[in-house]
Amino acid sequence: MQPEQLVALAASTRIEWILADLGIMCAGAATTTIYPQTNAEESAFILSDSGSRVLIAEDAAQVAKAVEKRQELPELTHVVVIDPAGWRPPTGSSRSTSWRSAAPPAWSRTRS
Repeated sequence: MQPEQLVALAASTRIEWILADLGIMCAGAATTTIYPQTNAEESAFILSDSGSRVLIAEDAAQVAKAVEKRQELPELTHVVVIDPAGWRPPTGSSRSTSWRSAAPPAWSRTRS
């Protein structure tokens, strides 16, 4: 993540949303929000129009929207999944990870 870069958050209100938003701001980047109820076409428009390079998605359902429209999202380079239940990263991909893998060790220990 670079200063002034846009990061999309597709999640309902939860502690990870707040932590992600604060981390994005501390990095000098900006948050673009996508409501969880937003369909794949509208989600792709928001991601594309904002130029978001990172998507922090609540769950497999939110990731599926980006995957469905991935050909329309050349700027999107990374996806972080907060709740990975039912989600499997693409084989050999280093462009997606779970929240637990991306979180600092102290946070991961407290959420076990």
